[in-house]
Amino acid sequence: MDEIEILLERNSLALERIAQIAAAPGIGDPYAAFFQSEACFIMKAHKEPAAGEASLQELADRDRELYQDLAEENYGSSFGNPA
Repeated sequence: MDEIEILLERNSLALERIAQIAAAPGIGDPYAAFFQSEACFIMKAHKEPAAGEASLQELADRDRELYQDLAEENYGSSFGNPA
């Protein structure tokens, strides 16, 4: 196996585990919600369209979806809020 194949296999295994965490984090409160939220974010972010395949509007919509928890109306309950 060459280095690229090894990296692709490791990436695949990591994404498989992240998908499992998104479905069922496997730990209790208070950490379960955080890990599930982060795993879902990673899965969404990984589904990036190929260069040149998405319109500017589609990319803007994707950004809004990815970062909606940081919007003013959601920031108070966001894991991104350091308070």
